[in-house]
Amino acid sequence: MTYINRRMMVQGTAVLGLGLATGTLLTAPKASAADAAASANPAGAMDAAAKERPVSLNGWTSEEQAEDVSTVWTRPVPGTGLTVATRIGDVEAVLIHLLRRHHYEIDELRRGDVTGWQHPSGLDPATPASNLASGTAV
Repeated sequence: MTYINRRMMVQGTAVLGLGLATGTLLTAPKASAADAAASANPAGAMDAAAKERPVSLNGWTSEEQAEDVSTVWTRPVPGTGLTVATRIGDVEAVLIHLLRRHHYEIDELRRGDVTGWQHPSGLDPATPASNLASGTAV
């Protein structure tokens, strides 16, 4: 008879949760702000900068910078003393939750263990690393 301990159960749940999150919550939204702007403007004119921004592998628009004029902000990971730059909203809720659970139930996170948003220069948009540039991965 095989027994499953709590750690194995949490690890399996975390992997399943991450798979579900990246497959559903972290996929690009169906209607973007650019789509709304295009439908509001009959000519379909969009901001030139928005057109030229690269898209990450999971379909989210990459951000050129974090904080201030961006959808990527640095957020605390409760109970860890760490912060991570991530896209605000649903993505933030999922990623922060997974990091906190990992810290408490799998292995303690230490400074340098977590990397959030990264500038898109030097990241290949055809690889999962490009998701860091959109703030939708850690």
